[in-house]
Amino acid sequence: FKSAFFVVSTQSTGGVSAEVHCKNWCGKNTDGYVGLENIEKDFLGTWVTGLVLPAIINRSNPELIDYRDLYYNKSPEERFEISFDVVENHFDVPRLLDVEDMNRKHIDDQSVLTYLMAINKVMPEEIPEVPSEIVELKEIGSKRKV
Repeated sequence: FKSAFFVVSTQSTGGVSAEVHCKNWCGKNTDGYVGLENIEKDFLGTWVTGLVLPAIINRSNPELIDYRDLYYNKSPEERFEISFDVVENHFDVPRLLDVEDMNRKHIDDQSVLTYLMAINKVMPEEIPEVPSEIVELKEIGSKRKV
């Protein structure tokens, strides 16, 4: 994998702001995942569920995170902890956020976007297909509120 030693630019590229680019990238990487249907309408509201990052990781490499287990059996705090560990240990992106910082009342959207842009830099450019177990999960439908 690519090294995470880089400077994250917050300037626009190609006429699209870094924020818009990041949100679009998240939307594409989480498309098809249960619990993330409203990511484009309510990015931060969706982010605090703790499901965005596991979906991005699972889409890139399903062996790193069991999205189904996190969706059904883990709290948002546990999801963040597991995801932050995977990003740091597998993708070499330093932990720029703390689980405690993910409280919706106090969330710093710029810190979240900076972290996601750092992850975007080390992920494969081509977005893989949604793993089959996620398609099955979507077809079953959500039986649990996130």
